[in-house]
Amino acid sequence: MAGKEKDDALFELGLKIERWAKKNRVLLIAIALFFIVWVTASAVYSYAEERRLIAANDALARLEREPEDRAALAILKEKSPELHDLYLLREASRNEDRGTLSEIAKGDSISAVLAAYQLASLSGDYSEIERFLQREVKVFEDMAKFQDAFLLLKNGEFERAKIILDAFSNDSVLKSDADMLAHYGAAAKQ
Repeated sequence: MAGKEKDDALFELGLKIERWAKKNRVLLIAIALFFIVWVTASAVYSYAEERRLIAANDALARLEREPEDRAALAILKEKSPELHDLYLLREASRNEDRGTLSEIAKGDSISAVLAAYQLASLSGDYSEIERFLQREVKVFEDMAKFQDAFLLLKNGEFERAKIILDAFSNDSVLKSDADMLAHYGAAAKQ
């Protein structure tokens, strides 16, 4: 008898679900369509992002072989402005190209800070370096905190690392990187 009661309860539950599904058919279709669109958009975005990174890496590889390749430099700038600035920073530092360093220093990335430091160093004037440090010391403090948090995560000290990473101010050049590292640490902890 108990088996028949279970079957009846299961049948009744099935009927309730069927009635609910018929009643909310539009909602279920909307949810299914939203899910399909979301999965498709995520796949397209991932593919486009992967292609962008491949194009940037290819352009950088071409520049490594042929530093005068202006087409590769333009592709690098379009596909990855940060990598473009780092490449220009490296080349300008090697050649002591103050004009290029000045252009990079006008930005708001870590490359801009490093270019400003390089310019201060090239000036040979201690007062320029002192002025730079007074203006930019916060970035170097943030870089040191970021490195500390990275090492803490590497050693499994997730809570201490999260405290350091959460302390980055919104105007810090490394804020987005700190948020990403905090997310990585949270994911690694689980």
